[in-house]
Amino acid sequence: MNKVKNTTLQIRISPDLKKSVEDVLDDLGISTSQAVNMFFTQIALRREIPFKLGLPKYNGDTIRAIEEINNMITNHDTGKYTSVEELFTDLGI
Repeated sequence: MNKVKNTTLQIRISPDLKKSVEDVLDDLGISTSQAVNMFFTQIALRREIPFKLGLPKYNGDTIRAIEEINNMITNHDTGKYTSVEELFTDLGI
């Protein structure tokens, strides 16, 4: 019988990320070690990262701001400010 040799992998991640991931993996019935092995196996098989990498174009605040501006343009609305000075005062500038 051929024994499989294992090696140890040490990584540094934030405690919050570790907890979040472990909660999901627990719900799936998969250990962290199994998940990492699956990930590495897919990289070896595909010879690439097994998912699309990218950044979201916009965060929630930016999307809301864009929607607000589009609404203002569509409705010819000047928003809640009637002057630049009013805006600066609200911003504390």
